[in-house]
Amino acid sequence: MSKLLLIDGHSILNRAYHGIRTLNNKDGIPTNAVYGFLNIMFKVIKDEKPDYLTVAFDVSHNTFRHEMYKEYKGKRKPADPEFRSQVPLMKETLDAMGIARYEKEGYEADDIIGTLSLEAVKKDMDVTVLSGDRDLLQLADDRVKILLPSTSMGKTDVKQYYGQDVLTDKGVTPAEFIHVKAIMGDSSDNIPGVKNIGEVKATKLIQNYHSIDAIYEHIEELKGKDKENLINDKDDLYLYLKLVTIKRDCELETAPDAGKLGDFYTPEAYELFKKLEFNNFLSRFKKDTNFPAESIVFKKDTNLPAESTVVREELTVPACLKVGFNEFKDFLSSVDKDEPVGLSFVTEGKTIYGACALTDKSEGRFCIFDDDDEEVISFFKNYSKEAKICTYDIKHAYKLISREGIPGFFDIGIGAYLLRPVKNDYNPENIAFEYLG
Repeated sequence: MSKLLLIDGHSILNRAYHGIRTLNNKDGIPTNAVYGFLNIMFKVIKDEKPDYLTVAFDVSHNTFRHEMYKEYKGKRKPADPEFRSQVPLMKETLDAMGIARYEKEGYEADDIIGTLSLEAVKKDMDVTVLSGDRDLLQLADDRVKILLPSTSMGKTDVKQYYGQDVLTDKGVTPAEFIHVKAIMGDSSDNIPGVKNIGEVKATKLIQNYHSIDAIYEHIEELKGKDKENLINDKDDLYLYLKLVTIKRDCELETAPDAGKLGDFYTPEAYELFKKLEFNNFLSRFKKDTNFPAESIVFKKDTNLPAESTVVREELTVPACLKVGFNEFKDFLSSVDKDEPVGLSFVTEGKTIYGACALTDKSEGRFCIFDDDDEEVISFFKNYSKEAKICTYDIKHAYKLISREGIPGFFDIGIGAYLLRPVKNDYNPENIAFEYLG
């Protein structure tokens, strides 16, 4: 059975924008919203394993709701310029990755998602909807799952709702949830709701009567101001009910199975990710003639000190070079623990990075010195004149480096943090060497 993933584009992009501190590339282009969106999307794709994917966006033009109620969303503040600039960038990124996106004048993303999800179920497809908007809970049922993510300091948590989960969490069914929203109103959409009736009272009313129609059928059972306000706001309340109800019969020029999920690590996406400096995503791209080689072939280098095991990888790709730490670690584990090892990367005769290390088979990590052996120190001193020496967690060797005056050291852990300050895990196995040009 196939599965469709529908993403509420503006909602997730906005949530990512506010969940991650400001990020910019070297040209000053804001990228935090796009970066956060991709992180959330990749996580959901990994967890949900969909066969089809479509990202729905709102349009700037008025929708049918504005025609019904001119004050609709009338009090919303303009979005930050840094966020607005990332909306077209997000769409460009999705296009580069070959991910289907859809928007239509007159409708909101909610309506597109509502229509596609209903059509998908009719085609015997399971549906996952990803949005930061609780309004989409009204779509939940046994075949449609709603995911509501929250992002803070680069960490994303996702809560899932089927129909029963909405009842458990909200105390009403998804269909009843629409009536609660109409009664309580929605300040973000400038829908007032019934005067002085908030979420708690609205939920209690719907739990007792199950619909707005039934409330008015039993209006004489109510007392006090709530009864008075419901009578006075009756006409408006039915308008609010129309406004908060997601339209599920939109005329769309797309279908649930239009966004077949393929390999979105394309050459176009690779170039765009480089431009945006999403460096940790680049390692996901498969080996291809359009990309830097991902496999590393180690060879002895006779031009460097004979007493050491030194390897050099000849590469012809002048673009961004990424070499996985695990590949270097595997090589280090094959040599003697006390044998000094050097590694350099060369592009068209130019040394990009050099690295020196001793293997530590007991821990299997990238380290520099285990002792004060004069031969080892001499090797590092000589080699550091030819190439920068890279290490991880330099503080363990800092005293020795400082005492011996060995120049040119670079800590890849610190470098990784400077490149990706939002990432929490800087284990050396997750760090790659990078040439940033």
